[in-house]
Amino acid sequence: MRPLLELTEEKQLTDGLGEPDGGAPDVELQDQGTGGELQGSEVGGDQPVGGDADVCAAIGVAATLQEQPIDVIVVVDNSLSMVDELRAVERNISGYFSEVLDEAGVDYRLVLVSNHRETLLNFSSICIASPLSGLLQCPAVAPGSTERFYHYSVEVGSGDALQVLLDSYSAPIPAGRQNEHGPADKGWSSWLRAGAEPVFLVVSDDDSELGTDAFLDGLVALDPGRFGEFAQSPKFVWHSITGIAEQPADPTAAYGPEEPLQVDVCTGNSNRVQNAGLVYQELAQRTHGLRLPICQFGAYDVVFEQIASDVVQVGATACEFEIPAPPQGQTVVLDNIALSITGGLGGAVELRQVTGPQACEQDGFFIAPDSQEIVLCEQSCALLRAIRDVAVEVLFTCEDASP
Repeated sequence: MRPLLELTEEKQLTDGLGEPDGGAPDVELQDQGTGGELQGSEVGGDQPVGGDADVCAAIGVAATLQEQPIDVIVVVDNSLSMVDELRAVERNISGYFSEVLDEAGVDYRLVLVSNHRETLLNFSSICIASPLSGLLQCPAVAPGSTERFYHYSVEVGSGDALQVLLDSYSAPIPAGRQNEHGPADKGWSSWLRAGAEPVFLVVSDDDSELGTDAFLDGLVALDPGRFGEFAQSPKFVWHSITGIAEQPADPTAAYGPEEPLQVDVCTGNSNRVQNAGLVYQELAQRTHGLRLPICQFGAYDVVFEQIASDVVQVGATACEFEIPAPPQGQTVVLDNIALSITGGLGGAVELRQVTGPQACEQDGFFIAPDSQEIVLCEQSCALLRAIRDVAVEVLFTCEDASP
C-alpha cells in the first residue's frame, strides 16, 4: 500500500466540478515535515447533500507527513580507471550523503553493490567505514554492515552494472564474501524493506552494455510490487554519476530530467572519460532522477548532497491516495475525477485522467483497477516532489447509488 491522504472536509458542488459560489474547494496537502508516509482515513461520507442526483462533492484533503522509508541501492564500477572516484565515493557516502539523510530524519537504508576492498592492494574496490558502516577503518577483511548499511560484494565491470544488479538481485553472495552482520541469502534484495521507496545511484565512467528497456523489463519482472508493474511507468528513482559533461556555469551542478541527453564528456581533474553514459542518463530521465559528472570527484561532497536532498524529497511526497468517499446513497463517477495541483508553481496545474500506466503523460493520473486508488503518473509525481507547500484538489461527480 502506498501513502494515503487523510480526508478531513467535504463540500457540496453543483454543475459537475464547480462550487455553488464559484470558489475553489478547500483541499490542502500540508507539508509538515520531511520523510513521509501519509496515513489516512475517510470522514464525511454520511453528510447530506440535498435531493438532486447530480449534486456532487469535493473532498478537502489534508495530510500529515510521517516517515516514509527509503532504500538506496548504490552500484559502483570497479574498473581500474575508477580508482580516484572510488576513494571519493568512500569518503562521501559515509559522510555528506548519510549526514544529509540523518539530519532530515529520513528512515533510510543504503545497499552497496560493488567489490569490497579487503587490502590496500585492492585499488579498484571499495570499503565503507563508520559512521555509516560498522568498520572502524578500511580496508577490512569483510564489510561492516549495520541496520543502516549493507554491502553486497561482487565485481562490477565497466559496462555491466545493470546486468550485475539483475543477476545478483536474488543470488547469494559468493562464499567468503559474507559477513556476520547480514548475509544476503537471497541476493541484495534480502536487505530491501517492504513498503520502502527504492532509489538507485550508479557511479561509473563507462556506459551499460545492457539497454534501458531491457533493464527496466528485467527489474520489473523481478519484483513488480516494488519497482512497478509496467516498465513504461517504473516506481523508483534513478540517479547517475557518469562521464556526462559539466554544466558550463557550475561544474558540479546536476542535469534535471527535463534537460536533454548529453553526448559530450566531462573533463575535470584531467580525466580521460570516453563515455557520457547515455543508458544511465536515460534511466535518470525516465525516472526523474539527477545526472552529475563523475570527473568532479574532488567536489563529491556537493554532488552527494544534491542526490541526498533529492532522496529526502522523494520520502516527503505521496503519489497514490484513496478516492474520497461520496455522500451517503451516492457513488463516485470514476471517469469524472479531476485533480488540480497548486503551490510554488505560479498557478494551478490541472491533471488529466488517463486509462492506465501505459497511457501516462506529463499531466496525467489514473485509477488503479485493483486498489481503486488515484495514482499519479511518474511525470506528475515528479512535479509534486519538485515543489513545497503543495495543495491538491480532488474533484468528482456522483450519481444515485440506489438500484
